[in-house]
Amino acid sequence: MTRALSPLVALMICSCACAAQSDTLLSSRVELLAGEAFLDEYAQSSDAYLIDCRTAPEREGGMIDGARGMDFRSDAFRQNVAQLNRSRPVFVYCQSGGRSAQAAELLDSLGFARVVDLKYGYGSLAPK
Repeated sequence: MTRALSPLVALMICSCACAAQSDTLLSSRVELLAGEAFLDEYAQSSDAYLIDCRTAPEREGGMIDGARGMDFRSDAFRQNVAQLNRSRPVFVYCQSGGRSAQAAELLDSLGFARVVDLKYGYGSLAPK
C-alpha cells in the first residue's frame, strides 16, 4: 500500500510545483529599473508616457522632465490612466517605490503593452 501511494504523492507534489511555477510566470510583466537605467530606457522610448504618481506637494520638490503628475491616491488616477493609449509604453515612479509598484501593477492589469517602474523611486535619483 505504501508503494502504491508513493507515485501518487510524487505526482501531486510535481503538480503543485508546476502550478506554483506557472503562477510566478504569469503574475506580472512589470519591468523594474533603477536610476539611470530607468532614465535611459525612457529617453530611448520616444512615444512613452512618464507618470509621476506622487502628490502635488511632493512634485513641488522636482520631477523628471516630461512627467505627467497623476496622484496615485486620488480618485481620478484610474480615470486619467484609462484615457491613455494602452499600446504605448508607460514609465511610472513615486517617491520611494511603493505607490509606483501598485500603480505599475494596475497599469499592467489594464493591458498596457509595456510598464516600467522606477526601483526605489524619485528619491533614489542623484540630484542634477
